[in-house]
Parts: sequence; structure tokens; C-alpha cells
Amino acid sequence: MIDKLPELASFNQAKGIEPDQSLDLYLATTPRPINLFTSVESIQAACDYWAIIGKNQSDFEILPVDNPIQEALRLKNPDAIPLVMHSATDPILFQRMFADGPRFGQLLMSQLYQPTSNHESPSLFVVGIASHGLDIISKSPLSTNQILKEEMTLRRREILGNDLITNEDFRHILQSSSVDRIIAHALGPNGTNISQAMEQYINLLGVAEKTELIVHPKGIEPRTYAEIASKQIRDGVIPIHMECAVYYDMGALFDERPEEVVFTDHHYMLLDAMQLASIIEIEELTKKGRIRI
Repeated sequence: MIDKLPELASFNQAKGIEPDQSLDLYLATTPRPINLFTSVESIQAACDYWAIIGKNQSDFEILPVDNPIQEALRLKNPDAIPLVMHSATDPILFQRMFADGPRFGQLLMSQLYQPTSNHESPSLFVVGIASHGLDIISKSPLSTNQILKEEMTLRRREILGNDLITNEDFRHILQSSSVDRIIAHALGPNGTNISQAMEQYINLLGVAEKTELIVHPKGIEPRTYAEIASKQIRDGVIPIHMECAVYYDMGALFDERPEEVVFTDHHYMLLDAMQLASIIEIEELTKKGRIRI
């Protein structure tokens, strides 16, 4: 008999707000001070994000630190919104997602694409918000200012530059009649988070009828199927591949594909509820001090 263990962790969510640009819109209109904790390496991305939000410098403080998550959790100001920023290729993001993520709040609530030298792809930076900030947002009215939203979209376009395509551009390409077939690669096995996310993505774009969805079996990881996809390019055929934003080998995947647009679009999806089970009693497992999953 397999005994169910208690749920080990759950991610806090703000009521009434979805990831992506709705957070940006809230930040642009809130009267509360914003503290963005980031690594020194991501300072320029943090400054670009501040420019997109459009706040005065006195209302939006960028704090370069060694451990953004830890410092955001230590923030004492009850009125401030604590944010963190990480590069998607930084292995720390993978390491901290499930270690700090549940008690922190949400590590993946917004994003910024930034041009990369000597690479066809922009770099991707993700913005998270601590539970304290999520609680504040849940109690606050959310802006629906469409004009402001369009202004922030234009500012994103200016930062990305004219040489790189936007998310919207890429979606229009996939939807266009010049693309006869899309080959979509996703991490398996079938039914897991990435396979669900890819299916949602192609349905959202309305391109399911011309898409071949390949959910790879266990053992075929993103760096492998990215290589497979690179060999499938034909006239009228676009191969795409999807990875989790906290994929542990994202840095290597990005570095070894300088002639491809590795970060061209994103799709937010809530994780499945997950529960661990064991034939050994939980009391016995905890005596070991560490559980290998």
C-alpha cells in the first residue's frame, strides 16, 4: 500500500491578477514604492524593466545584491512591493524555484526580452514577486488602462530594437498562410506540464490544425529535441520547441544555439498539483535529513 504524504509546498497566487503584463500594469499605477532586487549581472535588464513600467526613480528602487530572493524576503517596509529579477539562463533560478519559490511567492510573474550581442536570440529575464507583494495586490484594484498598456508595449519594442521580432510578431508568423506546417516539440511524457503548456499554446494561437505536436518520451531532454528541431526547417515548415523557464540546462541550450532564436515567446501556465508518495512512513523518511526524489 502506498501512503500519501502531506503536500510539501504550494505557490502563493495573487487574486484577480494573471502573470505577464497585468503585473506590469499594476506596478505602473500603484502608489506604493517598488523594490526590485537583482544580481549585478542583471542591472541593465532591471533598468530596462523600470523604464517599461515608467515610474519615477523615487518610487522604483533597483537593489543589486548577491541573493535577490533572500533580500526580498528580508524587506521590512510593509508598504513596499518586493520584486526579484533573474536571467532565465542563470542556474540559480532552477536551484531556487522549488527551494525558495513556495515560501517566496511567485518567481515567474513577468518577463523582459533584451538584445544579446553575438546571438540571434534576445536574452530572457524573469520577474518575480514576494508573497507580501502578492497579498498587497490581492487587496488592490487592478488597472485596465488600455492606453497605458499600449505605451508599455511600445517601450518594450524600443528596448528590443527593430532587428529582433516581438512575441506578437512571432505569433503572427505562425498564424500566417505562408506557414503550412508547424512541428512543436515538448518535454514528455505525455500529460506532464510542458506537454500541456505546448498544447495550450498552439490552441491559443489557433494553429492546432497545421501543427504536429511531438511529446518526447522520458530520456529525450530539451537540448536533444532542440537539435532535432533545427534539422526540420523547410520552406513553409517551422519547427518550434518549448522548455520550462527554470530548465536546469537552459544556459547551455542558449549558448550552443547562437544562430537560433531560443527565446522568441512565452506561455504562462499554473503547475499541476503534485504530491509525493512513499511506501516508507514519513517519520522514517525525515530521520534521514534529506530525501532524494
